[in-house]
Amino acid sequence: MDEFIIMPNHVHGIVIIKCHLPVGANGRSPLQMKPKSISSFMSGFKSSITKIVNQIRNTPGYPVWQRNYYEHVIRNEDDLNRVRQYIIDNPMKWLEDENNPANRGERSFAPTK
Repeated sequence: MDEFIIMPNHVHGIVIIKCHLPVGANGRSPLQMKPKSISSFMSGFKSSITKIVNQIRNTPGYPVWQRNYYEHVIRNEDDLNRVRQYIIDNPMKWLEDENNPANRGERSFAPTK
């Protein structure tokens, strides 16, 4: 991991892959992921965190993540620095974010039963 931030409803992070083979999204459904792909990495990450969150909340099977994710291949130092700065600045944008529950009149992200 490089720069990362955990926000109330999403996460941003730079994952560094040290590999000499082509690696990237494969556009396949989760049941057809290639091992060691970005897709399989994200699937494993989301699955692990979901289990932990649902154990803490006592909400087995409750969804935690949106279905998809956004990826961007960083190809040079300027792009790396731009993405790092975006991640660093992201918390300052949360107060105005349309997905912030406070801006929608909601109190929290806690699931309702």
